[in-house]
Amino acid sequence: MIMVELKDLITLVQALAWPVTTLTGLLYFRQPLRKLIEELPGRASKISVLDFSIELAKVPELATTWSAAGVDIRRMSAAGMFDSNTHDLIQQISSYGAADYAVIDIGDGNQWLTSRLFLISELLDRMRSLDCLVFVQSKGDIRPNFIATADPKLVRWCLARAYPMLETALAHAYASLFPKPPLLPMGTVIQSSRGALETNQAAQLLRAFLELIQQTIPPVAPLGWTALGTSPFWEYAQWLDAPRLSADLGEILSLSSFEDSPDLPNNQRVESILRRTGSFVALVDKNGHFDGLIDRRLLLENAAGSMLQAKSS
Repeated sequence: MIMVELKDLITLVQALAWPVTTLTGLLYFRQPLRKLIEELPGRASKISVLDFSIELAKVPELATTWSAAGVDIRRMSAAGMFDSNTHDLIQQISSYGAADYAVIDIGDGNQWLTSRLFLISELLDRMRSLDCLVFVQSKGDIRPNFIATADPKLVRWCLARAYPMLETALAHAYASLFPKPPLLPMGTVIQSSRGALETNQAAQLLRAFLELIQQTIPPVAPLGWTALGTSPFWEYAQWLDAPRLSADLGEILSLSSFEDSPDLPNNQRVESILRRTGSFVALVDKNGHFDGLIDRRLLLENAAGSMLQAKSS
């Protein structure tokens, strides 16, 4: 009887040996294992999230010279010069494509008039559905330095607040495009969900607006007016230099940028851009020269999609 009980005891010990050993190991390594389990989803997500290139989130630049047949919309041009050339200029800035950006180079302070930036911001938003302006400053042949980015809609409203006549002139220019209801039946006015006008109407708007803010005699109250040309006419505008950019638009400017380098690993580049703020992040080199624009929203969407995919896996 004793022999049978001893045999059973040996069998029982053998059966329990592996589970006991496993349990002992789990208890001994419980802290490292728990840490690994907690960190595993984060590590898996990180590997998946950062496995795409920022090249996919680069935004294409709007290709325009801001001029047509030698007439430059940015500066020193009388309203009468925008006749048949205006149609070509409007076509340059109204080709299809959302989330493009336009570069506004303020140069040495005599490249852009505030009135022209106001009108271009309005047209780029309506005609192109453009989401970002990139302000840079070039000096001579040196590549332009990045200053800031801004939403065209916010630029337009800030300039309207700083220069009240611009808003009233634009309202009257819009009113001049169409007959007063209900005199004539009206066809389709708005061409897109962002408010695009027909190209000829946009060209008429540009000319009508400039006619309302220009005059050939010195203004009675010269504050806010600038004399243009050798046979001067006056326009309700100021030249856009760095101090005026800060004064008129400082509250809406985003300084978000990332110093890029081909020597940086891709995951570090993505992580760094995701840590920035704002919808767009400018890529700059070590000297602050502007190299391109990243749609940070797209990176965030890719990151969120990758995390969900990693979690489901």
